Amino acid sequence: MTVTAGVDLRSSSAYTSSGSAPLAGLQNAAPVPTPVPSAAVPLYANPGGGLAQGQLGFEYKINQQIKLQASRVQNLGKNADVADPGQTSAELNVDFPKKGRVYVRQLWTDTATEPLAASTSGVTDLSAARSSTEVGVERAVGSATTVDSDYVIDRTASGSDAYAETGVRERLNIGKDLKGEATVQRALDFGNVGSDANGVGAFDLYGLSLAYASARFHATMQYQLRTGSSAGYTLDVSAAGEISPDFSAFVDANTSDSSTGFNNVDDKATIAYRPSLNDRDVSLFSYERQDGDVSELGTHAEVLSLEELYRPTHLTEIAAHYAYKLDGDSYYPARSSLFGIRFDQRLTHRFDVAAETRYLDVRDIPGASATGFAVEGGYRLGDQMRVAGGYNFSGSPDPNLVSAPTHRGVYGTVTSVIDSIFGWGKDSGA
Repeated sequence: MTVTAGVDLRSSSAYTSSGSAPLAGLQNAAPVPTPVPSAAVPLYANPGGGLAQGQLGFEYKINQQIKLQASRVQNLGKNADVADPGQTSAELNVDFPKKGRVYVRQLWTDTATEPLAASTSGVTDLSAARSSTEVGVERAVGSATTVDSDYVIDRTASGSDAYAETGVRERLNIGKDLKGEATVQRALDFGNVGSDANGVGAFDLYGLSLAYASARFHATMQYQLRTGSSAGYTLDVSAAGEISPDFSAFVDANTSDSSTGFNNVDDKATIAYRPSLNDRDVSLFSYERQDGDVSELGTHAEVLSLEELYRPTHLTEIAAHYAYKLDGDSYYPARSSLFGIRFDQRLTHRFDVAAETRYLDVRDIPGASATGFAVEGGYRLGDQMRVAGGYNFSGSPDPNLVSAPTHRGVYGTVTSVIDSIFGWGKDSGA
């Protein structure tokens, strides 16, 4: 028997979204008309708070073929997170040597989980089930191929709306490097009055995902289609790989569309240069396109950017950033550009000081161009994390020319450095 126990503590600060002028806070910025939010769409507010949960679980091997698992997550206090409620889970596995295994999984949650609202997420628009039963069979087809069949039945209820849904998910481990999953779900919405003669809104949900992973190349595809009530789809395709020992590339295309009127596009392509023999010079060229109406001001951006990092010595780093706006949005007009440069000097193995300046060239708005300047001191926790605090003497524009600028004043940052990912980067012995 194996027993696990733990405590999870979280805290969040209170904040409220702001409808201030996009260029407010920039030094010498010209007045910009402030968009007036609709009374029907209040600004988002997070009251802040905390969450404490206790975790207890065990795994017991009855014999070589049968294993039983159970766990409980319990809220410790009055605060509760609707996205992470208390829950109890149990699982029974029965292994058949050289043939596969059968398993049964059961989940009970204290409250129906509230999904995070994001256009790039699934378009189910449902709260998760308070209970879920899954029966699965894993069969060995060959030395490197297995087939998983999962059958899931969920029951859901979300306040004034009630949903009944059944679904089937088929998983395929096609080979050593390629895996996939297909899902089909049927649901009835008893609270969607007027959707048909019986006042019942129904929809079908179809999903397909594929993932390929080798030593030097990774690719994923996820597609979800919903028909019937609140129809829509989401599609995400990503690929990352090594072009040569010095060059690698990353591409991601993400789009979603719903019949309820929300749509979003977020595409990105990046090429990175990092010499395989040293880390003195690193370059990153990126293209990003965003377009959607999920936020109050809407999202529309098309930006080219170039980042350079140069290390003349082991103690000194010089970083430069340039971004150019191909198309305008609510924050910055088309053909606006941003140039920034940062100097970082280590004083000891742990302590360093840094200074950064940015110049924003805003087109077609007289007096809107501005310069930002900040200084900071940092402390390195090991080789992969740095904490720092500093002071921003004037408003600092967003480096990606997408969102509103930061305000002047004191700030804090936490930076994490990853030397190797997916087999790329610095060797462990370097």
